[in-house]
Amino acid sequence: WFIGLLVDKKNWQDIFWSMSITLSAAVLSIALVFGIVKFPYPQPTAAFDLSLLSERAGKISGEAGVSSRWNLLPP
Repeated sequence: WFIGLLVDKKNWQDIFWSMSITLSAAVLSIALVFGIVKFPYPQPTAAFDLSLLSERAGKISGEAGVSSRWNLLPP
């Protein structure tokens, strides 16, 4: 990109202008990402425990779906 600007024989003011626009767009995009991540969501009304997911994912025996898929695998 920078070499392409130098090959086109543009003056330094155009190069500086182009680089400043690119840098400001990068800074604004990073600020937007941080703003979205840090946006305060409302507190959930239902209590959800993540340990339920790990308990269910680790439970293989006794689950109808898992046991039927294991039975489909060749020996």
